[in-house]
Amino acid sequence: MKKIKFYASIWALDPREIMDYVRAFEETKTDGLHFDIMDGHYVPNLAMGTDEAKLWHSLTDIPLDVHCMAYNPERILEYYELREGDRVSFHPETCAQPYRLLQNLKKKGLKAGTYKLVVRVKAAGTTQYAAGKKDIVLTIRIK
Repeated sequence: MKKIKFYASIWALDPREIMDYVRAFEETKTDGLHFDIMDGHYVPNLAMGTDEAKLWHSLTDIPLDVHCMAYNPERILEYYELREGDRVSFHPETCAQPYRLLQNLKKKGLKAGTYKLVVRVKAAGTTQYAAGKKDIVLTIRIK
C-alpha cells in the first residue's frame, strides 16, 4: 500500500508567526508545503511571488508543492528557484506543449504533474495525454 503524503497549505498562514509554522511542520514531518501561483489572468487572483518561495526555501528543507494556475507556466516557473525534490502541478490547457513542460521539469529533478478538478468536467483526456510521464496528479474537490 502506498504511503499517503501530507502537504500543508501555506495559503492563509500569519506571516508574523512563520517560524512557529516552520517548527510545527518540521516536528510533524510534513511531506511538503503547498502553495499556489496565480497570475490574475487564468484565475482572477494574484498569489505567491518568487520572494515568498525563496523565503520558505531559506527557512526549511521541506519540499515545496507548487500549483501553477497561470497561463504560460513554462515561462512563469523559470522565475521560481525550485530545487530538486520540489513538486509542480499545472493546468495542461494553459500551455502549448504540456508534455514538453513535464519533461523539462523532470530534467531539473522536480516531481511534475497536472491538475484535475473533480467538480466539473475539463477537456476530455487532459489527464491521460502523458500518463506515463507524470509523477503526480493534483486533484482538488471543490464544493
